[in-house]
Amino acid sequence: MLMRTAGRWWLVPEHRVGIVGVGGIAGTHHQELSRLRSVAIAGIADVNHARLKQRSREWGVPAFESVAALLASDIESVFICTPPLAHREVAEQAAAAGKHIYLEKPIALSLADADAINAAAESAGVTLMVGFNYRYEPVRRAIFERVRAGDVGDLVLVWEEHWMYRSTPDWKQFLETGPWRKSYEESGGRMSEFGSHIVNWQQAMAGPAKAVTGFAANMTAPEVVDDFNLAQFALAQGAGSISLAISATTPPRWSFGVAGTGGTLFSDGQNLSLHPRDSGTARPLPVSPCETRWEHFFRCLETGERPLSDGPDARATLATVLAFYESARTGKTVGV
Repeated sequence: MLMRTAGRWWLVPEHRVGIVGVGGIAGTHHQELSRLRSVAIAGIADVNHARLKQRSREWGVPAFESVAALLASDIESVFICTPPLAHREVAEQAAAAGKHIYLEKPIALSLADADAINAAAESAGVTLMVGFNYRYEPVRRAIFERVRAGDVGDLVLVWEEHWMYRSTPDWKQFLETGPWRKSYEESGGRMSEFGSHIVNWQQAMAGPAKAVTGFAANMTAPEVVDDFNLAQFALAQGAGSISLAISATTPPRWSFGVAGTGGTLFSDGQNLSLHPRDSGTARPLPVSPCETRWEHFFRCLETGERPLSDGPDARATLATVLAFYESARTGKTVGV
């Protein structure tokens, strides 16, 4: 908004934001929030006080010694970037303080905690958005819109194949900033802390999962709970398939898309093509920029709309992930 002082007009940010947890992913949020002229990062908090002070110096942002102190300040909303095990405690504190909440995925590690978070947000009348990035990526939004327009007919399959090479510098930095990923009790496993992005997107495309068959194992990457995940879903519309791997021996590989009765939409993560049924010719498709997840969150605060990835949506994703791990443990197909 504009404010006039000393005879001059100044642009004053409308949205004052706090960040709880300033580890790995918080850096991405700081970078993107800093690009929004209507947003000011007004404070940060972290249980690791050495890291907190370092981030405060780097970002030029006030450091608060506790979450309670940050929530008692004049911030409008809080970005919760802690490991999943702490989500319920911080989210309930934020809701009780009347702060809108952007919560990193997964929403929680148990359905009871997810229900408690949703209940706290609803009771306080605050917006709750869970950070499922894939709902706000241009290629995936383009696929969503083309499916809704009928370009591939009725959905038959939604799939994703994502193999990571664990010897890259990015992978090593990823592990250094998230040692909690080695613990199932703290991370929920690879399908929870990463694969839930894919589960959420597939369920947005084809409806909620009805049943899951899963395989999870650790074969080559002791730095994480599980490095191979295979999942098959019976969705409301057709089927879903996910293949995740972290390996020291396989090259990086990534593809996703949807198949329908009238054709297939295929992406390598950057490009998008349409493969019509009974045609050997692929047609490249344009991909337009779309609203980022940060823009979406603040638009929801301004308009009162519910976020695409709200609390109930995130709970449905968690229920499917938990069913996946139950299937992996028991060797049986599990209903959701």
